[in-house]
Amino acid sequence: MSEIKIQRASPEDAKEILSLLKVIGSESDNLSFGREGLPVTEKEEYEFLSRIEHSDREAFFVARKASEIIGTAHYTAFSKKRMVHRHWTGSSKV
Repeated sequence: MSEIKIQRASPEDAKEILSLLKVIGSESDNLSFGREGLPVTEKEEYEFLSRIEHSDREAFFVARKASEIIGTAHYTAFSKKRMVHRHWTGSSKV
């Protein structure tokens, strides 16, 4: 059984991320995109990942299983002073 590894995405992951989103989009009607994936080019995704690669306010992660990207997560910190106190704390029951 392969373990899942979480790591920061690199710009070189752009093509694989966009391919994954096409698969995910074809499996659910509850997303803002469908089987066509996101309306961005590989170059635009590369530039997006390059911009936030070393950001201290944003992070984009990929989950890998046996070197294949199987999931993504994008986090952005609030920039407005009024909103910086907001955070989610919770628990889940397994």
